[in-house]
Amino acid sequence: MIFCASARHHHRACAVTRADRNIGSFCINVRSGLWADFATGGSGGDIISFVAYVRGTRQIEAAKELAGILGIDND
Repeated sequence: MIFCASARHHHRACAVTRADRNIGSFCINVRSGLWADFATGGSGGDIISFVAYVRGTRQIEAAKELAGILGIDND
């Protein structure tokens, strides 16, 4: 569960996949990795699921993209 309280590890923003002006539609806990887009119902628990959500891809493609960014051989 994600609580969007004002704390150092909780961040609130506008929805990340659509035009939105309501801060709080998207929330991420950078300590736990949990995130939720309340405007669309999307949610996940790690950076791979977040990248897949934002890019509109499967998690395997997101994992490969992140591996490439980090210089990790993903063969």
